[in-house]
Amino acid sequence: MRVCFAAMNNDPLHDLELLIRSRYGALLLDTLEEDRAEALAGRAAERMQAALFVWRRATGLRRVGGRVGVSDGAYGTQDPRKALAHVIDSELPGLYVFHGLGTDLQRPEVADLVREAAQRLAPRSGSV
Repeated sequence: MRVCFAAMNNDPLHDLELLIRSRYGALLLDTLEEDRAEALAGRAAERMQAALFVWRRATGLRRVGGRVGVSDGAYGTQDPRKALAHVIDSELPGLYVFHGLGTDLQRPEVADLVREAAQRLAPRSGSV
């Protein structure tokens, strides 16, 4: 699923929250400013009282701002297929930010996993 993230309200945070609350399970934000995009997702997660997870190829899937003393990483999720499988199996509603996934989306097995993750997250007010 591809969603055009144009500023509908000149407030990107409001727009992002609106898309998530409207049950869009997958959002594509094409930007060179990964840090700003992640910060925006973090603010949306905080306002929606949802967990924020960030995936990078080098570190795998990690929870941002979790409870002290609780492991924040999902072991062995550097491969995007394993990370997406973890999202699908998780019961936790949240926002899942995948940095640098663009080229992997051309692989049918990765695209299918993104689609399945989106279907699982949408009813729980979550998004990948």
